[in-house]
Amino acid sequence: MNSIKDIQEIKSDLAEAAQEVYDNWQQDEDGWDEEVGKGGICHLIADEMINAMFGAGISECFSVSCDHEVHVYCVVQCVEGVVRVDIPYSIYETGGGYTWKKINGVKFIEEDVFVNILDADPEMIKNYVEDYESDY
Repeated sequence: MNSIKDIQEIKSDLAEAAQEVYDNWQQDEDGWDEEVGKGGICHLIADEMINAMFGAGISECFSVSCDHEVHVYCVVQCVEGVVRVDIPYSIYETGGGYTWKKINGVKFIEEDVFVNILDADPEMIKNYVEDYESDY
């Protein structure tokens, strides 16, 4: 099982993965994007951050949708517990619900990647990931 240290070591890679998604987000003057419509990109950022974590050998990571925020972020099972890995949407978009506008000129840095323990028990990942099944 991975450690929070493993995540901390690749925060710049996570920021870079998010930057690529952000740079490809092309809204017109009405806030419309061909891929996401008027929606935001947090789900795409979470997916690319997960790909970066998988690429670094961090295996137990998942994207999670938070309905009350209408936001998607990553959850990782680590030896220290269940960890949220996220770039807050307020850094790169404004809006709410399913209508978001790009904040222009954003350049992600590793300090934009937040790593927070949600639960000290790694087995509690089942409370954060729908239909979680352990490979262990």
